[in-house]
Parts: sequence; C-alpha cells; structure tokens
Amino acid sequence: MEAFQKAYPQAKLKSVKPEKRNGKTVYELESTNAAGSLDVLYSDKGELIEAEEGMPVADLPAAVSAGVQAKYPKAKVLSAEKVTSPAGIKFEMIIQEGKKKKEVTLDSTGRFL
Repeated sequence: MEAFQKAYPQAKLKSVKPEKRNGKTVYELESTNAAGSLDVLYSDKGELIEAEEGMPVADLPAAVSAGVQAKYPKAKVLSAEKVTSPAGIKFEMIIQEGKKKKEVTLDSTGRFL
C-alpha cells in the first residue's frame, strides 16, 4: 500500500490481510521496524484507521509511567505499544502485579482510558 510505504519507509512488511469491520473492507498490515512490531490498519481508501507500534518500556512518556505507578505502585510494565489514530495517541501496556497480568490504556497525559 502506497500510504503505508510513505508513512513508514523503513518498515519491513510481513503480511497484508483484508478484514471486514462494520461491513467495510479494511486492511491490516503486519510489519516490523527498528522499534519492533508495527501493525497498521487502513481503510480501503488508504486512510489510517490505527497504527500499533511496539516500543521499549523505558521510552514511555514520563506522565504515562507516572500514571501507571500511581494506580498500580507494585506493578511492573512488561510491554508497551504506542497506538496512533485520527483521534490521537494512546499507550497500551501489559502490566504484572504479583502473578496477575492485565492490559491498561492511558493517554499521553497519564490519564487512564
């Protein structure tokens, strides 16, 4: 897809899968880049719906890390993704507190969504 190549010129495309969402065809592109995994969802018109980019936990914005630590002071962040869409940027993380793992999502100000 031209839009993908323009937005992510360094990414290595692994697969393109058409899917149906709300009766419309969308395309999920699985790829990798220097930061790790990169999964992008485009409309059939080449418009970005959502991009999920794996990132090092150490690179999370300070406000996001502080938000997690305030709510889950004993938790460890195991993995993180930066999720970009037309609505904005959010961060999805898998955290572990004791033996329990859960997914949390915060905006870039550290507010839970």
